[in-house]
Amino acid sequence: MPRTPEEQRQLWEKLKEMEAIDDATLMDSLDETQPMEFEPSSSVERMESQIIPATAKDDRGLAIGLQNSMKYKKHFDASEAASELPPGILIAIATIESNGDPAAIGPETKSGQAKGLMQFMPATAGDYELVVDAERNIDERLDPIKSIYAAGKMLRASLIRSDGDIGQALIQYNWGAGNWDRWKKKEKGYESIPAETAAYIGRFRSALNQYQRMSDTEQVAR
Repeated sequence: MPRTPEEQRQLWEKLKEMEAIDDATLMDSLDETQPMEFEPSSSVERMESQIIPATAKDDRGLAIGLQNSMKYKKHFDASEAASELPPGILIAIATIESNGDPAAIGPETKSGQAKGLMQFMPATAGDYELVVDAERNIDERLDPIKSIYAAGKMLRASLIRSDGDIGQALIQYNWGAGNWDRWKKKEKGYESIPAETAAYIGRFRSALNQYQRMSDTEQVAR
């Protein structure tokens, strides 16, 4: 009969306390007829259990978007430095947000349309000094350089709110800081974040990994 999670936890605690483990005890702990049921306990484990990894199709699309985003690499680097962000984080976000297209326009929503390389919503754009004025036909969200620096400030603010947790900063960028704040206050857990956001984090990781491999290759070529 399979062990309960609590029984398996107690067994592992017992094993850790033993100075030497005999083969029979070790094999019993790993018996396939008595599988260990994993229950996420820490905040990191709970988030990891909900992330939807990028598919092979996602990876191919992200590779194209990354090539497009690389046109603005020096600006991403400068914005990351100015906002004290980890290298590559902004270019990875641009890759999944717009496929590296500064003219990208998102679908209509009750809050308006996301636009530009970094896909700012109208209200959020104003919070980070991007001018959006339909009467004067001005929309600085479509200016890739200004939007890159605005995104750096926005992500920095998100990281501060989440005590440096990049996963939660990404949740804010995709789902919105307001939704994130309400989610945190209700303490619903990572199981309640939208599937789109769970997939967003997986796609971000793929884009960042591809960027890092590209950067390593360039360093070797030099």
